Amino acid sequence: LADSISGTCWLGRPLDLIVDKRLLVDDFRDLNFIPFIGTLWESYLDSYEGKSGKSTVPVFTVNGSDTSAYLRWSFFLNGSSVLGYNPYAALEWNCETSDSNINLTGLDTIIIMIKAASALTLSVQLITSDITDYNYFEDSISLTKQWQTLTLPIKSFKHRFSGSSALDLAKLTAIRFQIQNKDSTTNEIQLKKMLFSGSLTTLYQSPSAYITSGIKKNNITISKYNDNFRITGKNNSRVNFYIPAQYRHGNLLIVDIKGKEVRRLSTDADIVAWNGLDSNKCHVIPGIYFAIISGQGGICRIKVPVVK
Repeated sequence: LADSISGTCWLGRPLDLIVDKRLLVDDFRDLNFIPFIGTLWESYLDSYEGKSGKSTVPVFTVNGSDTSAYLRWSFFLNGSSVLGYNPYAALEWNCETSDSNINLTGLDTIIIMIKAASALTLSVQLITSDITDYNYFEDSISLTKQWQTLTLPIKSFKHRFSGSSALDLAKLTAIRFQIQNKDSTTNEIQLKKMLFSGSLTTLYQSPSAYITSGIKKNNITISKYNDNFRITGKNNSRVNFYIPAQYRHGNLLIVDIKGKEVRRLSTDADIVAWNGLDSNKCHVIPGIYFAIISGQGGICRIKVPVVK
């Protein structure tokens, strides 16, 4: 080649989320807040649900490359004078869908690779829809400045306050990593990956190998995970994509998990919107799709989950 190039060789084999008999929830390789399993990574603050707290999240981003990425989430606690108790902030893995939630019955252990800017103790809470008084099942973890792989057995989670009711993982809506402390407490959490172990066959099964229709037998496609190609906005009816300059004046392809083309859109503008319709103007079924662009920067793709 005249110029060196590095990227991912996509030979039509699907991504298998089973890693050493564990289910990979997310490792942030696609550099966004949409996990492989679940709905969204987000913040939960003391100003939510009608409360009057003032805590903020100065940094919430994904750093690194597709082979070594991690989520950065920092907090600044403030608001004890209006709350009447210590303020709090939390990083949250959300698994609610438009009409229900992901059933995690069979989950027995949560595994995370995580560190903090300085030593920190976090409350890890299992948020379920049947508990409305904040008496969630809880465990705690201690973070250091070095990367640690921590395992949290589900059986170690107990009610935050007291109670005898059983944990119902079929009603889990989120896993919350929460810090509650005095005003002006600040720190940063970095999360590299999260995995589940247990009997999760109802949640995920490894896909069979396939060769997609868009890849010929003797052809290798070099692709990058994002190269600043990203989702800039999303609601129930539309997904907006930012198109970097080196990929404009071409096409954006929406393909399904098997590589079949669903929709082709022009990339003449810096923002391109997809309304969730296929080329026949019919709504696509819920599932995982990929948006693919090509241009001077090569070929680039990102994952686009579609929920009901």
